[in-house]
Amino acid sequence: MACEEAYAYSLEVRRLNRLQAIITRIDIATRVLNLVKMWVESYFDQTDRRILPDIEDFAGTTIQRHLPFAAEALSNVISKRRGTLSTRNLRHRVSAPSHECPSPVRVRLQASKDPMQQFLDLDALELARQLTSIEYEKFVCIAPDECIDKRWSGADSSSFSPNIKSMISLSNQVIRLTVKL
Repeated sequence: MACEEAYAYSLEVRRLNRLQAIITRIDIATRVLNLVKMWVESYFDQTDRRILPDIEDFAGTTIQRHLPFAAEALSNVISKRRGTLSTRNLRHRVSAPSHECPSPVRVRLQASKDPMQQFLDLDALELARQLTSIEYEKFVCIAPDECIDKRWSGADSSSFSPNIKSMISLSNQVIRLTVKL
């Protein structure tokens, strides 16, 4: 009798281990699925559109077998993204500051003065604000794929990374102006 109980206990332990392995796989699959879904919702960009069919296939086959409700949720997100691909620009992920900005400082420049003197008469806060605004506009235009493999420093950098090149050019102009002073 003891031998039969031990065998039954052993079978039950094996079943529990298999069940635990299945639950662990489902838990991992759910985490991966949530990560993919979040990426498609938040970070998917026009340049990533070639991978959309692969993600859709993954949702329709692999995920559908194990987690049909989750596959449907991912498919819905993909459908929404496909619909907004041409109308919505997701590149503007950097948001403007939520606090109030100080009011602009107005300076009257005299036409007879030397241009360098006029520049030195500018308020430092206003100059910093204007430079920051210009740099911000250039920064938010940089696409993630422009940063890959240092494309901005290659032979054909103007076509691969025009926004990074533009930001570098602006920084060089500011440095040249600073050196002149």
